Amino acid sequence: MEFLLAAIGIAVAVWMIVSAGRRHRDKPPDEPPGD
Repeated sequence: MEFLLAAIGIAVAVWMIVSAGRRHRDKPPDEPPGD
């Protein structure tokens, strides 16, 4: 169960990074990135 939650967390983090990277490359960010 813990491994499953960790895998989901990593997958979500990677997806967010990739999604933000694609948006940044397509057009300038509408607002400053929040970390």
